[in-house]
Amino acid sequence: MAMAGEDCKEEIRLLRQQVEILQARVRELEAARRQQLTASQKTTQSQPPWTCEICTYENTGVSPECAICHSAKNNQRWVCHVCGFDNNELTNKCQVCESGNVSSRSHRIVCD
Repeated sequence: MAMAGEDCKEEIRLLRQQVEILQARVRELEAARRQQLTASQKTTQSQPPWTCEICTYENTGVSPECAICHSAKNNQRWVCHVCGFDNNELTNKCQVCESGNVSSRSHRIVCD
C-alpha cells in the first residue's frame, strides 16, 4: 500500500527528528566518555608505573596489585633455596619448583 505524498513527507520529518535526537544523545555520551578517560588518565599519570618484583611486569601507578601475577605492590619476596626463583611472600611453595618456603617456618618439626 503506497503512502500519500503528505503522509510520506510527515513520516520523513518525524524520522529526521528522531535521528537528530539520537545524534544529540550520541554526542552527550561521547563527551561523558571523554571526561571519564581524562579523569582516568589524570589519576594514572599522577602515580608513576611500578615494576612487579615477582614477574617484572610494568603496572599502572594506581594498580594495587600486579595485573599478571597478582602480587601486591611493594610486596616482599623470598628466594627459593632449591631453584633461586623470587617468590611472593604470601606463597608457601615455590612457583617454579614447588619446594617449600623454609624461611617462613618459625620452627621445624623433627620426627624420630
